[in-house]
Amino acid sequence: MNFLMLSLTLATATPLSAPIEKVTVLADRAEVTRAVRAKCVEGRATLVLPPLPASLDLRTLRAEAQGKAKVLGLTHQRYTVTPELDARRKAAADALQAVDDQMRALGDEVETTRGRSRSAGAFAEYTKRILQEEIRGPKAQSAQWKKSLDALATEDTAARKKVIELGAELRKLQRERDRLARRLSVFDAHPTTEGIFAEVETDCGGQATCTVRVSYVVPSATWHPEYDLRFVADRGRKMGPGKVELQVSAVVQQATGEDWSDATLVLSTAKPKLGGEAPYPRPLYLSGYEASSDKTMVAGQ
Repeated sequence: MNFLMLSLTLATATPLSAPIEKVTVLADRAEVTRAVRAKCVEGRATLVLPPLPASLDLRTLRAEAQGKAKVLGLTHQRYTVTPELDARRKAAADALQAVDDQMRALGDEVETTRGRSRSAGAFAEYTKRILQEEIRGPKAQSAQWKKSLDALATEDTAARKKVIELGAELRKLQRERDRLARRLSVFDAHPTTEGIFAEVETDCGGQATCTVRVSYVVPSATWHPEYDLRFVADRGRKMGPGKVELQVSAVVQQATGEDWSDATLVLSTAKPKLGGEAPYPRPLYLSGYEASSDKTMVAGQ
């Protein structure tokens, strides 16, 4: 009877807003922290969280109240539903299409820029041959031809630099496309999904409202660093002294089914061990027998 009442409560209660505040991404999982706020009625507050991922490790589900409030209990229930995924799936598909359009436009720009570089190189070779013939003449105008060669070299260098910049932008868009494609595949592969309802019972401690932070660990999340090294020669030259820029970034990948928008991301290389539990105590066996009064023989002499 108690289980039925609990199921009815979790199924009919309206979930509160519980945005994701912080995500600590580890090598093979992530710890998610949500914050939920509710009004207190007669010194108590019942906070029902929105559906949580079914893949979360229930052993890591924790709730902590802020201020004078205290958490009295945390209950959860696993459920199976068919959510309204059309809007979210359409948003992911539209975002994927937009990225494809951007990548197509950048690809065309790369080809155009490479064409400029090839044209500048071809004109430079042609100009060199004309200059060689011009030098043999009595009225050589080598200064003008040298000016033309310098202009062609500047055009070629600018085009090559632009190709490098566009290539970096294409790699960035490719990572975003991979993320959106994985997200879309999750929607397509799981039309029926599972989730977890969690409910926190809180003693407000005399406060009008209370804030509770709920944390849990989910798999299917990871990150790795990525490095981008760029060299630009001084004064548009192709070699010699120049400036080197080292850009360090991080690529975060996750398929937890949750959106981490506007959340603070913390990247960690730690690999903590989960599921540490106290060992079962060794059994203690007791035996006994019915108590009886012993008879004592008294002898006198």
